[in-house]
Amino acid sequence: PSMKKEGEFQLQAAGIPSPDQSNKQLLDKLAADAPAVFQAMNGLNPPGRKNLLRFLGSAYGSSERYATVLQYREAIANSLSLFELSDYLAETLVRYPEEVSTLADIHSPWAKASEGHLFALPGPMFDDAQPEGRDPVFDYVAHSAADHAEKIALLRRHFRHLMFASGTRDLAQGRPVYASLSETTSGAEHAIWAAFQIAGAPRGLAILALGRLGTREFDLLSDADLLFVCDPTANRESLTKIAEQIMQALAAYTQEGLVFPVDARLRPRGSEGELVVTPVQLQSYFASEAQPWEALTYTKLRLVAGSPDLGRETANAAETLFGRFAADPKFPQAVREMRQKLQNASAPEKSIRTSAGGLYDVDFISSFLLVKHGIRPKSGTLRDRLWRCSSTGVLEKQEAALLDHAAELFRTVEHVFRLVTGRNRRWLMSAEHSRQAIEKVSAQILGSEFPDGLEQELLQTFTRVREVYDRNVS
Repeated sequence: PSMKKEGEFQLQAAGIPSPDQSNKQLLDKLAADAPAVFQAMNGLNPPGRKNLLRFLGSAYGSSERYATVLQYREAIANSLSLFELSDYLAETLVRYPEEVSTLADIHSPWAKASEGHLFALPGPMFDDAQPEGRDPVFDYVAHSAADHAEKIALLRRHFRHLMFASGTRDLAQGRPVYASLSETTSGAEHAIWAAFQIAGAPRGLAILALGRLGTREFDLLSDADLLFVCDPTANRESLTKIAEQIMQALAAYTQEGLVFPVDARLRPRGSEGELVVTPVQLQSYFASEAQPWEALTYTKLRLVAGSPDLGRETANAAETLFGRFAADPKFPQAVREMRQKLQNASAPEKSIRTSAGGLYDVDFISSFLLVKHGIRPKSGTLRDRLWRCSSTGVLEKQEAALLDHAAELFRTVEHVFRLVTGRNRRWLMSAEHSRQAIEKVSAQILGSEFPDGLEQELLQTFTRVREVYDRNVS
């Protein structure tokens, strides 16, 4: 495949004279070899038919791939809505037709009877430095004697497979978004753990998550916000090189794609600061230099690989940051000014995250209250954090329920944006087909309809959320 702008890909199949000719050859062969798929194509809308033809065309260029398509032709016939509803999943199949076998797994009786989780989630934050119930492929990647390049390629292939399987389950089962995000988060955690093992599982190093990975809401196409912390007695230069190797294993783009982008700029002093820091450095930075926005950011801190002791020391250092701003009378105004900057950055365009009353309002409310009132623990999803604020009496129960509903709506629609379009979009697009697909899948996942349309549902929710924000962040 050849890369186009904004992460799109276009498959360039060899040996096919022209699209019209190749499609005729393909359809004639498909009619003979897989009549059920051929007949079902007639019911697809034009975008869905185009996606399916691209997938079949990419498989047709290889006898081995075409044989795989024929082997799973029944699963394809049962999954045609995928080609209509999800450019993300269709594009994966175009580029990697062997993933068609996943469709059969998703529709198997075993898969329908299960809850759909890939493997067990890791244990509590600092009790275990390695995930429980590990996926056997990640386990092989971590511990096999295969050469480095082979293990990295397998790491990327397997993570891609897990994300494809998770997205396919979302369409097939219409499960709640937090179940989906839990699954993709678990896949990301295991990938980081495997990359840490490939790098030699060095003593004296810990990898902690921030952002969406920190709150266990990692999504398709998310970046991983990571913080690398080391023991002050360790060889800092050596551990910095290992941290760079781990980032390279996860984020470098190759023929097998990448696992996910890694962002380490939330460390002290951002991109100008040292990549690997010690708990003592964090303590000093948090006590004097850190800004109010960092107090909100570090509420999402969570160990994902490496030393549990370093994880605990880092969490203890963060308490200095929280205590400093909880006692600062200027903290609420600083939070509001920071939120306004984010809102202005995308205005006048609407954004599910940054518009007034959008997802960032809900996130800021929960983080602000957790810091301001010294609530512990601060971990968990946005839903967890909101209800912890409510249970401690700093957020009205009715307000928590409203924000919880809004957060689920925003998270769902944001997830569906990615699933349908293959992009991390800010708002609904104008193309009718994409808007209808987003509305249909969102309604299926949420188990509700939008009487005035999804856009109006979002805008009305924005208004209600902003009222709660103004009452609580003041």
